[in-house]
Amino acid sequence: WEDEELKIRGSTDDVVWVDVSGKVAGVEIKTINDNGFNQIVSTNTPKIEHLLQVNSYFLIGLCEIFYLLYENKNDQNWKVFYLQPDLTIIQRIKSRISSIIKLVDNNVLPEIIENKSICRDCSYLYMCYTSVIENGDAVQEFETIKL
Repeated sequence: WEDEELKIRGSTDDVVWVDVSGKVAGVEIKTINDNGFNQIVSTNTPKIEHLLQVNSYFLIGLCEIFYLLYENKNDQNWKVFYLQPDLTIIQRIKSRISSIIKLVDNNVLPEIIENKSICRDCSYLYMCYTSVIENGDAVQEFETIKL
């Protein structure tokens, strides 16, 4: 599925027709370790990154409802969340996408997010910290950057 205006695309693990409601449901299956599983069970809330993912699917019209299934890697227990569109999250996604499109169209880099845990795996780290390329070892050089 794709939205050309928003320049995003995605696919779920499955899309099914729910006979009882007559709605199209998306299905996403996530495996998660014991700690993460216990957290979502105790809070009865999916992980935020998965809520963003699911609401992105709602945004592009992929489905009307969603089943987010978590499997505990340690003991194969399951937790299922039935989700409907969250208009607040969808609006935040649209706003963020619009900002990114504007930056790309104007050939402008976004502000640097000074968060080591986010930056460490970023594909564009070299654009923010040019000294990383000159030294050749991105991980080692990154460790010396004070954030």
